[in-house]
Amino acid sequence: RVSGGHVGTFDNRGTLVRSTSGGAFTLEGMTFENSGSVDIQSVSLAMVAGVNPFDFNWSDGALSGTGSLDFIGGARLNITGSGTRVLDGLSLSLNDLTLGMGSLEVRGGTFNASGNTTISDGASLSLTGGTLETGTSAILDILGVFAMSGGQLLGDGVVNVSNTGQFNYSSTGPDTLDFDINSAGSVYVENGVLNLSGNLVQNAGLTT
Repeated sequence: RVSGGHVGTFDNRGTLVRSTSGGAFTLEGMTFENSGSVDIQSVSLAMVAGVNPFDFNWSDGALSGTGSLDFIGGARLNITGSGTRVLDGLSLSLNDLTLGMGSLEVRGGTFNASGNTTISDGASLSLTGGTLETGTSAILDILGVFAMSGGQLLGDGVVNVSNTGQFNYSSTGPDTLDFDINSAGSVYVENGVLNLSGNLVQNAGLTT
């Protein structure tokens, strides 16, 4: 167990490896700044808000492995900064995701983004493998770029593509999305077959 005390900060700019040896490992009550890599190998790494809060600020780098990254007792995962983020193998959960700057690629594992998900103008969210799950009655607001070339997009609700937004699909497919799409921007099906069980409403922009 590593505790941050009252104002502790763990700044990972290199590579943190949680190996398969040893027992439980816990980080408690600190700010974890991550611009490097975290590799969790088939075990768990627990982030715990104890007496003091715990914030995991992911500004850059990769979260990978076959284990689990667990947020306990109110510990928070925050998407910050303008870097290049990759999720590859782990399972993460975040309610009301706002991707303000930079990019996030779901390459493997599962990203549970329940509630409202917003991709700001200038930011990009790409699904190249693994699973992006929004839950039920979700809202996905695309002001930047959402690109799907692999993996699965699960859930239902509404996708709103603004006049600055792009929804790019280039998977081999076929894939079926249980969403209604309201678009004033661009929806591109570049390769494969994309089936919609909901409605597509093109208020402006282009669908091709």
